[in-house]
This record gives sequence, C-alpha cells and structure tokens, in this order.
Amino acid sequence: GGLLLNQLIVGTGLKADTIAMTVVTMGIVVRLVFGRQGIFGKYPAGEKKFNFGGKSIAFTLLYGFALASVVSYAVIATGVNSIGFTVSAISLIFLYPSASNFPVTHHISMVAGFAALASGNVIVGALFGAGAALLGEYVNRATNTHVKTHLDMPAVVISIGSLIALNFL
Repeated sequence: GGLLLNQLIVGTGLKADTIAMTVVTMGIVVRLVFGRQGIFGKYPAGEKKFNFGGKSIAFTLLYGFALASVVSYAVIATGVNSIGFTVSAISLIFLYPSASNFPVTHHISMVAGFAALASGNVIVGALFGAGAALLGEYVNRATNTHVKTHLDMPAVVISIGSLIALNFL
C-alpha cells in the first residue's frame, strides 16, 4: 500500500518529500482505523497538552539552530540535501540503546537540508532547522500522547518543512 500511495503522491507533481508524506498518510490511516482516540488523543480533564515553558522552548530552538547550521553548511558545500539526515539517522543506531532520552534529530537535519539547498543560504537552513525542532516538540506532544498508535513525528515535520522549503524558497 505504501509504494502505491507514494506513487500517487509523486504523480501529483507536488514538490515535497513524498516518502515522508507517505509515512504520515499511512500513520493517520492506521490511527483512524485502529486507534480509538482520534488523531490527537483524548487528554484527561485538567492535564496540559503542551507542558513546556520558556527554557525548554529556548533550548529546543538553540540546539535546532546549532545542528541545522552545521548541516546547512555541509549541504551547501556538497550539494547533497540528505547528508545531515544520514548522520542524524546513523547516530540513533549507536546512541539510542545506551541513552533512552537521546533526541531524534533527522527531522531537523532533513528540513535544514531542503531549506539550505533551496535558498543557498546557511542562515535560512538554520532557521528552518530551529523551526523544525520546535514543530517536532509540538507535533510529538499533540499526536503521540494518550493514543494507542504511533504517528511518526519526524515524518510529519519533514513533510511540512519540505512543502514550505521546496515550494516557497
């Protein structure tokens, strides 16, 4: 089903990361068919959905900007928009088993790569990466709490970031 869906998305001619869009679409379908909590889950009365403050937001923006700056430079130097994604994804293989709170970053590096290559500017890539980091926190908290299925946060962020970067930069 995923290959067929990806081919349908590719056939639209839409400039975006069609694989990420396929992952998101399949995740939403699974959530609606097998989950009973809707796309965003059902929070108990009185529980805050977005329980993060200024320090957390500042840290997220800072590490997103820093990572995306390095990635954007490498992308512009090599002309390969997925070089940062590769490093971020490989880092999970080595670090995740020993550090369960190790953050995923491939959504940041992929969006930064798209923006840097589309704009030719490291700062634009870094700003997109910082935005991707913050959007990732929001998406994860909005879609993967109090639910029984998983909606891939990096794929959601990459879909949105690639749509914006590839169509408006």
